[in-house]
Amino acid sequence: QRGVFREDLYYRLRVVPICLPPLRERREDLPLLAGAFIERFQHTMGKPISRTSGAAMALMMDYPWPGNVRELENAIEHAFVRGNGREIQADDLPIELRLGPAPEAAAGTPAPPAAQPAIRALRRTQQDERSLIVAALEAARGSKAEAARRLGIGRTTRWRRMKQLHIA
Repeated sequence: QRGVFREDLYYRLRVVPICLPPLRERREDLPLLAGAFIERFQHTMGKPISRTSGAAMALMMDYPWPGNVRELENAIEHAFVRGNGREIQADDLPIELRLGPAPEAAAGTPAPPAAQPAIRALRRTQQDERSLIVAALEAARGSKAEAARRLGIGRTTRWRRMKQLHIA
């Protein structure tokens, strides 16, 4: 209507509609997708990580993946930033995967006592990540692009994490 696209563009693109179920419904794809992401980050980050440990894969297979394939990609990238060695360990994965899905709690309801250690672990991990980003920014003399390079993460990931962790 605005003349931005050709009128027939929709029909040119809609030759074969592809409908994919969410990742939680096709768990058999997880190892293949994780392997593809590992290969990509291996090249972009220059780390020797080439596989996941059995424990890490078990955590990934048990996780419901509400963020779908993009969340899996971010989890693998997170593991590359944290990990050392040749394989991704369970401890390299984001805290959400290690703790399991968060229970649906009502807003304002305090967490049950059993959840308190998990909440403390999440806060500690966030503090560690915040400290790591701040240290990289200081080492890069405030250059956010250089800090992202030093951390081995993309600019978008750096921006998102800085926003989430309230780093100016």
